Amino acid sequence: MEFFEYMNVILMFVPTLFRDGIWLTFFLIVGAAVLIYAVCLVFGGIGMREMAKKAGLKHSFLAFLPFANTYYAGKIAGESSFFGQKMKRGGLYAMLAEIACFALNVFLLVRLLLIDRYYVANPPGDVYSGQYVGYPERYEWLVRGEWTFQMIMMLLSLVQLIFFCVVYTAVFRKYYARNPFLMTVLCAIFPFRGFVLFAVRNNTPVDYNAYMRRYAEEYARRQGVPRGDAGGSGTESPFSEFRSDDRQCGEDPFAEFSEPSDQNHDEEKRE
Repeated sequence: MEFFEYMNVILMFVPTLFRDGIWLTFFLIVGAAVLIYAVCLVFGGIGMREMAKKAGLKHSFLAFLPFANTYYAGKIAGESSFFGQKMKRGGLYAMLAEIACFALNVFLLVRLLLIDRYYVANPPGDVYSGQYVGYPERYEWLVRGEWTFQMIMMLLSLVQLIFFCVVYTAVFRKYYARNPFLMTVLCAIFPFRGFVLFAVRNNTPVDYNAYMRRYAEEYARRQGVPRGDAGGSGTESPFSEFRSDDRQCGEDPFAEFSEPSDQNHDEEKRE
């Protein structure tokens, strides 16, 4: 959930927020993070709703709901691949990991509000940056469990990252086959998921494997490598969906690789 990512970025620049008692600033930061997250949620929902229409999926309202939109992205992606193994419920696993990360983030924020006032920084040059002093006994487990909580958070974040990469790689192989890796990074690692999904909403879904075969054939042709019969001897081309006269896929994505026609070639010779 991007909300905490927005908050953490802001808090990096305000490290003494709670110790100085600037609670108004804290609530302003929370409000700003909520606003940014809401904008991203709406943009991402619009994007996924358009993708769902193309895929013939129902219940597009799920695209506008936190956590549920991750599950819905898995429905749009369809069958995904996890280290070579087919995965049909990648969206569900990604959603569960996201919920777990969000719950732990809430816990860590509450912990910070409870015990951060007891933190005392050590003088410069000390091996340790600081320590907690004078806290009530009931907070002992919160103080001593700091590293344990952080390790659990790192583990859950890694699990979430893996499933996000699985789901969004499958999504962008359909809707941005030219560079699905870049789009996956922007969605899974950086908090730009809503804007990225909105940007590709009008793209026509393609068969990624067919797209890559077509690309390899065009590259081989440019290099002068024989590629065998690709539909030129009466056999229907398996990449006919990429032709410019195909209404479903629109303009040929490999038009820039096309060679001039024989007629144009003859005209060039006469000149």
